[in-house]
Amino acid sequence: MEMINGTTIDKLPLCGVMAVANCAGIAIQDAFEAFKAKFKLGGSWKGRTNCNQLSAMLKHYNVKFRATRVDQKVNLARFVDYYTAKGKRYMVRTGNHFQFIEDGIVTDQRGSFPIDEFWGKRKMVTHVWVIK
Repeated sequence: MEMINGTTIDKLPLCGVMAVANCAGIAIQDAFEAFKAKFKLGGSWKGRTNCNQLSAMLKHYNVKFRATRVDQKVNLARFVDYYTAKGKRYMVRTGNHFQFIEDGIVTDQRGSFPIDEFWGKRKMVTHVWVIK
């Protein structure tokens, strides 16, 4: 498992950083350092992010995307099954957690899992970034 500042990434609130890293095709350590620099985050910052920061970082990496809110109640498993397309990539917020999704595989700082095996599959989707 990768480490940042001596801590394994699965123990840090790096879900947003990890999602941006996956969208941009870069290493999580590089994304972590870029977030710190862009938003002038101190040395004690552990990785917590918000929607505005994620959109800004996607723009920073020239990742084309369309951000949208989800008006109807839909959990992550249903979203993946009914609203995603093969070959398309998505960054999704559920509660205070961000995930990267591609071809039914959900990735966060804990690893990559088919949606049926993902620990947060029943969490409700609130924001979606369709990566172009």
